[in-house]
Amino acid sequence: MDLLPQELIDEIIVRVPPESLRSCSLVAKSWIYPSRRRLFETVNVVPEAKFWMWLKCISPTNVKLLQHVRSLSCLIDSSPCRRTGRIYFLRNFLPSLPRLGHLLLSSGRLESVTQIGAPLAFQHTLKHLSLYRCQVTISALVTIINYFPNLDRLDLNNLSHEVDRQPVPSLSRTPPKLFVTERNPRDEFGILDQFVGLQPQCDEVSIELDARLAPLLTQRVIDGVGASVKCLKLKTCSECMCNVAKFYHVCY
Repeated sequence: MDLLPQELIDEIIVRVPPESLRSCSLVAKSWIYPSRRRLFETVNVVPEAKFWMWLKCISPTNVKLLQHVRSLSCLIDSSPCRRTGRIYFLRNFLPSLPRLGHLLLSSGRLESVTQIGAPLAFQHTLKHLSLYRCQVTISALVTIINYFPNLDRLDLNNLSHEVDRQPVPSLSRTPPKLFVTERNPRDEFGILDQFVGLQPQCDEVSIELDARLAPLLTQRVIDGVGASVKCLKLKTCSECMCNVAKFYHVCY
């Protein structure tokens, strides 16, 4: 096996099913790096079982495996019974991802970028940031956006609005692509409304609103992003009327 050109080995590994990558890494020394590179390229530790399996595979003594991770999805669980494990994971492993391009943070209170262990090795490599069902203030959100200078896409999915007691910093730059889902009709002046109030300079904006929010937010969204946006997509939907959802496309 060691006599095979490395380019040929890489082509073989690319075509191997994901469930066989661990076995491939045991074939020969020349198979270890390409197998690990593919095995750890996309990591999803959002489900509880996967989270603890990940902790068993990765430890501070073998963080070199983290150089292969390009996409990571993980939990920010704020519940008292699990807080220790979550913070342990975030603070010990997230700063050691030198090539991370996509980060998804889910289900928890996100107060600042320091919560996830700044300084981060992927500050200048991160292109895509997704926040899913997180509790966040507008000042924390702006601070996080400013921290990643090469951010190309920002996804805000069903965030919970928290009262902001900190001064809101100015946006140093805005990701060219903004994707937002807002389905909380009780939160009229939520994080989306506050964010577009800062008039982000985006090229492409795609926003999915609850049908009960649309009349209140649509005009404010257009006023907030309309000055610079080249493509604005507004989708109004309701869980009980998904099959009759309407799409509105405004291109400048």
